Amino acid sequence: KLGSRRVLVVHGHDGMDEITLTAPTRCSELKDGRIKTYDIDPLALFDRLCTNADLEGGAPVDNAAITRAVLSGELHGPKRDIVLINAAASLLAADLAADLEDGLKKAAASIDSGAALDKLEQLIAFSKC
Repeated sequence: KLGSRRVLVVHGHDGMDEITLTAPTRCSELKDGRIKTYDIDPLALFDRLCTNADLEGGAPVDNAAITRAVLSGELHGPKRDIVLINAAASLLAADLAADLEDGLKKAAASIDSGAALDKLEQLIAFSKC
């Protein structure tokens, strides 16, 4: 027993092991001892689907640059959107968001305010200790 009060288990219909933007994502949510299963439709949240090519990274140095660009607010589009939706789900699972839409707003505010990039910098500094 892990003692979690709220848990989200997700699997994209495209085979991704996270909430995806290329297809709906199946989500099984444990809350208050009950499990409900539903699909998360990216079209309902972002008004568009993307392709796997839109989400591709590259070498570790390239992925680090993408991460910094997203968290600094410089990069918009599918790469930012997939970060936002997965952060929103994390906020929902932690009971820090009322629903995915609220989580999206909070995740975007964290990026737009610079708080997300600050947290990344803190993590990098801590990992060098």
